[in-house]
Amino acid sequence: MVGKLTASRSMRATWPREPENEIPALLSVSWVEALPVEHVERLVALALAEAGADVAVAGSTTSDISEGLEAVRGQGRRALRVEADLTRTGDVASMVKSVVSEFGKVDILVNNARVEFGKPFVDVTAAEWDAVMDYNVRSMFLCSQEAGRQMLRQGGGRIVNIGSGLAARGLRNSAVAS
Repeated sequence: MVGKLTASRSMRATWPREPENEIPALLSVSWVEALPVEHVERLVALALAEAGADVAVAGSTTSDISEGLEAVRGQGRRALRVEADLTRTGDVASMVKSVVSEFGKVDILVNNARVEFGKPFVDVTAAEWDAVMDYNVRSMFLCSQEAGRQMLRQGGGRIVNIGSGLAARGLRNSAVAS
């Protein structure tokens, strides 16, 4: 990512059925393997908190998602940590229920769960391939499906999928992530 990720209060005008004084809830899905040097989860959480959203950040028990939560709280918004294995259907369903229980709704889902590793493609094992597909594809599908169900029940919402930048540009020994 190049530059600063920003959001403005004018984004609220595009969210349907929102009274002017109602603040949207956000479910920002992140994972410890999501390239912590980029701090994508923190930037997304911060930008949406600046726009007035309350934010839930979800990840595994080993995820370091506290940075995103601190950024949200620093903007005076509510922040919720949800521990979940985003590759498991039951965990994802519980995650969405937790967010709805705390915030009352899910207006935005930001899928940012992914894993990348450097290894020549010809040396990648089937288990490594499966792990990449689970984190990069399955988790996005499960989270979108479960949050989508909630969004349909509440009358709408938005889903943002953040994929690997390696899909647009190559990197030596990173063919699996692309």
